[in-house]
Amino acid sequence: MDAPKVGLTFRLPTALVSQLREQFPAIGFAGPGLEAPFRTSEANVILGWPKPDFVQAATSLKWIQLFAAGTDIVDFQNTLQRGIVVTNARGVGSPSIAEHVLAMMLHFNRRMGLLLRAQLEGCWIEKNSFDYPELNGQSLAVVGAGSIGTEIARRARALGMRAFGINRDGRAVDGFERTFAVKNTAEAIGKADHVVVCVPGHESNARAFDAEWFSHMKSGAYFYNVGRGNAVDETALLSALDSDHIAGAGLDVTDVEPLPAGHPFWKHPKVLLTQHKAMNSARYWERLTQLFADNLVRFTQGRPLVNIVQA
Repeated sequence: MDAPKVGLTFRLPTALVSQLREQFPAIGFAGPGLEAPFRTSEANVILGWPKPDFVQAATSLKWIQLFAAGTDIVDFQNTLQRGIVVTNARGVGSPSIAEHVLAMMLHFNRRMGLLLRAQLEGCWIEKNSFDYPELNGQSLAVVGAGSIGTEIARRARALGMRAFGINRDGRAVDGFERTFAVKNTAEAIGKADHVVVCVPGHESNARAFDAEWFSHMKSGAYFYNVGRGNAVDETALLSALDSDHIAGAGLDVTDVEPLPAGHPFWKHPKVLLTQHKAMNSARYWERLTQLFADNLVRFTQGRPLVNIVQA
């Protein structure tokens, strides 16, 4: 195989580009801020988040390495017809997302919202309440027991929590005390103090978390979404919050982003909004570059790639 041409659709940190060039001296790299003897559209390999029209124009394209786990941007009909392999960044953002979920759970359990508001108002809370719950001994249900869910469960169990996973068929997954099939979701979320959703953005998941779904949650439990915003019926979620059926919601994603001005979530006392920042990490690009480099070795050797995504 001739040395491939790699096109980036985003500005990768200079040090990491230099690392790739040092590891692959025969391979050319083009993209924002990079000098290269070819245009990005001439690339055989794309690293980034290429829009369908960009992929359509790249007539020599053989492989797309997405820089995130989601695949919403991919026109799989086009890639399948052209024999283009698509891989995603499954696992790259899992550590930071897992820590983010723990931060949200601690926020609610330790009453951080109440304490921050009191600080900003210059108000000392005289009542010395001891009703702050501990994560230790509480239970967690994760809808989507994949890479992200496993990392969440592993950290939760280290803090003394029980962790239950939910996947399509209930198959056992390392890190979870028990896994439930989707058809048994009600049983799983009915016993959990914290329920985390980290499902992908498939059409089948749209509005899947509706009023009936929330009705099965344990009264006083907390809900978190670090998957896709359109998976949640936001009207149903607001109703569950306002009726005090659930105690709070930590939302890293929403149906519409940016969240429109005036949306009830902005000022809702039971909602923690983190504006799609769960994946953010100073180490994200480092892990992505390592994944891409490993796959690039496989690509040049004609070996199967890691994290291949099917339509």
